[in-house]
Amino acid sequence: MSNAVSSSALADAPTTSKPLFEDPQSRLLSSAELGQFIGKSGRTIERMVKAKKIPAYFINGSYRFSLGDVRRALERFKIKEVAL
Repeated sequence: MSNAVSSSALADAPTTSKPLFEDPQSRLLSSAELGQFIGKSGRTIERMVKAKKIPAYFINGSYRFSLGDVRRALERFKIKEVAL
């Protein structure tokens, strides 16, 4: 019995022009990557996690972030009205 994958099975596999999880909305970001999106350092991002300002996952000793979750969490700091 062979465990090899047939060429027809590979032909049926979906192909994409982009690598999987290239879109930051669909993957977990590191502290440094999230910092690039919001203009802060990775260390500042980690301080924000410890202050419970943004949600994070702690995986294998490092923080990971969902960009959508962070955006929703930061909405509470948005200034609603601007006085003229």
